[in-house]
Amino acid sequence: MSEEYVTLDDKDLNGDGVVDQAKVYTLDDGANVLEADTDGDGEVDLIAIDADGDGVYEETVDPATGESTAVTGS
Repeated sequence: MSEEYVTLDDKDLNGDGVVDQAKVYTLDDGANVLEADTDGDGEVDLIAIDADGDGVYEETVDPATGESTAVTGS
C-alpha cells in the first residue's frame, strides 16, 4: 500500500452541510481507496473503492460489517 495519503479537508461527502474528514490512498495494485468519517465520531464509516484507479468508485464497503455494495451505474 502506498504510504502517500491525500486528505480531503473541505468536502461534504454525504450532503449534510458538514465537512467530512476523509483520506484517499492507493494500493499496490493501483486501486484507490477513500475512507471517511461522515458522522463526526472519529471512526471510519464509509469506504469507497476505485478498483482500476480511473477516478470512478465502483464499490462501497461498510466497515462495521465488511459488506460491500456495487455503486449504481458502475
